[in-house]
Amino acid sequence: MTEAQIRRAMSNCSRGDASAMTLPKDFAERDWPSLTFLGWRDPKLDQRGYVLRWRDGRPVGLLLRAAGSSMSRGRAAMCLLCQAVRTADEVTLFTARRAGDAGRRGDTVGTYVCAALNCIPGDELATRLDAFLDEVLHP
Repeated sequence: MTEAQIRRAMSNCSRGDASAMTLPKDFAERDWPSLTFLGWRDPKLDQRGYVLRWRDGRPVGLLLRAAGSSMSRGRAAMCLLCQAVRTADEVTLFTARRAGDAGRRGDTVGTYVCAALNCIPGDELATRLDAFLDEVLHP
């Protein structure tokens, strides 16, 4: 997959947001057919994260924004995508602006996800990620 394909795949943000995105250094070497999804935090824009998934023969990506506050330390939290239980500082509330008119009105969808967007692969990860993508892209 090329850099241009990844930027075009971002479905819930402006072209300017997509062009400002910092891609993972090793994105060109990724084995795309074996990935459930690719998730990463933007090293230049701290509150931004991205998820990219291959669906229906094409890449689909979302811009996510991390919440400015975090959960209480010493607590456990569960990622709602991979359902891994981690320490509270390893799980973050991410919001995604909805696509289309809903997003232009400011509508968002939020979920708790592994803070580094490094979800543990599992049987249901793809199903839960697809449900989140559908909720964002088809309001």
